[in-house]
Amino acid sequence: MFTSTPHIEPAKGTTSHIADLLQLTQQARRLPIRLAHFAKSPTSGPHPSIFRGRGMEFEEVRHYQPGDDVRAIDWRVTARTGQLHTKIFRQEHERPFHFIVDHSHSMQFGTRVCFKSVMADYSCAALAWLAFHHGHRIGGAIVHEQPIWLKSQAGKKGLFSLLNKMTTTHAPHQSQQLSNTLEQFIHHSRGGEILIIFSDFFDFSEHTQSLLKQLSYHYDIACIHIQDPLEQRLNQQGNYHFSNGKQTVNITIRSQKDKKYYSDYMSKLHEEKQHFFIKNGIAYCTISTDQDPIVALEQAITDQPLLRRQL
Repeated sequence: MFTSTPHIEPAKGTTSHIADLLQLTQQARRLPIRLAHFAKSPTSGPHPSIFRGRGMEFEEVRHYQPGDDVRAIDWRVTARTGQLHTKIFRQEHERPFHFIVDHSHSMQFGTRVCFKSVMADYSCAALAWLAFHHGHRIGGAIVHEQPIWLKSQAGKKGLFSLLNKMTTTHAPHQSQQLSNTLEQFIHHSRGGEILIIFSDFFDFSEHTQSLLKQLSYHYDIACIHIQDPLEQRLNQQGNYHFSNGKQTVNITIRSQKDKKYYSDYMSKLHEEKQHFFIKNGIAYCTISTDQDPIVALEQAITDQPLLRRQL
């Protein structure tokens, strides 16, 4: 359970509890995210721009000034007046936050403090509370046998709907893939919003990567990679069985050489994923199941400018 003291207990157990997620409200305020360019306002944000990007709305036309982006020139007004004019845009005061939380088979696993699915829930709840405190709409999906969709809603409706679904969605009986949810999300989304994905990314096929690329063109994306220490390093000799709900891998560790081979192999997979996210401009961080989710998010956001900018 979380408290208001500096030493917060990490997420625990195999299931998430709504009471614990509700207590994250104050801890979420510790996260070093100002959400300044998404800040809610009765009119619009304080930062005008001469280039229309995602999340920008038109404000006015003024005379061209040295240094203005030529792409923002209003050619119709320029032709009519005979003088160069530039379109001015202002950042929108609201952009919905969409959270995709992976509850697939591979996420129902943990060897230290909690399951990966529980850590995903706690991490998601922290950022959802932050979005709520800044007045943003909240929606998303739970990766399950069939994706569980959450309509984007303002206020406590959006927040509590997400927290409730995360804590009442039981472990799936059949295998499922993150890619299925991403594919449906693309078909039903309109883009220009914030998308945060919490997953172990065991489903990281070429198809999944292609979908993430497509989403990165239309959304500001942050991917929170949930891991268990055992997936990074095997310290004990013995036989290990890993499954993503669809495929099973058996690993036998008999010596230090086997341990090193496994550790090097997992590091290589992690680096490949990290390279993909960086290459495609997708904010990315890793959280382990033995960490405090607030502390881990706080550190990741502080250390990674891209993650801080996306959020």
